[in-house]
Amino acid sequence: VTKIGEGVFSSCDKLEYFYGKFASNDNRCLIVGNTLNTYAAGSTLVSYTIPEHITIIGGNAFQHNDYITSITITEGVTKIGDGAFLNTPNLRNYTLPNSLETIGSRAFWVNGAKNIKLGPKVKSIGVEAFANCTSLEKINFPASLQDIGNMAFRRTWNLQDIVLATDNPYYEEIDGIIYNEDITKVIISPAKNPITEFFISFSVIKSVILLWNI
Repeated sequence: VTKIGEGVFSSCDKLEYFYGKFASNDNRCLIVGNTLNTYAAGSTLVSYTIPEHITIIGGNAFQHNDYITSITITEGVTKIGDGAFLNTPNLRNYTLPNSLETIGSRAFWVNGAKNIKLGPKVKSIGVEAFANCTSLEKINFPASLQDIGNMAFRRTWNLQDIVLATDNPYYEEIDGIIYNEDITKVIISPAKNPITEFFISFSVIKSVILLWNI
């Protein structure tokens, strides 16, 4: 075997261990180079720590895991791939490392976190990255963030507070609503924003990407 694709075996819900050349030291993951490709879908561990040398968590690596409640994502991880933690409904506790730069599409689609803090190097959040995270109440956006994918926070019914770094040059926050840099596009309006009315100038606003998380 010379190559293993990301997410391979991720739907094998009886598979608890990996062995051989690409197995992690604890036999819970397949690792190729510095990429964690797949976590054993049948593992019943409730907490897990990403091995320290990992820089990429591959696409669909932990998808559909019903057991994990806590993940420690170690410093050095720069990318979380598409669907990496897709549909992990019991995942409530995780801290994103300061080294993280990219969060893929649907990376955390459906999980139980309430408060998410993005590190100072995050540049992009993929399409529907945090969609259907119905427990999410607060998230911060760092100065480095320059790309928020469509519907990234779709159906986050309890999202109330988005904290945007004051020195972020790519977005503007007004009354809890996130706009693009020149305030011509509504990017996110939190579902539980206490503001009940706001004015949109149709001579200025050109596009509404996500309003009230419909």
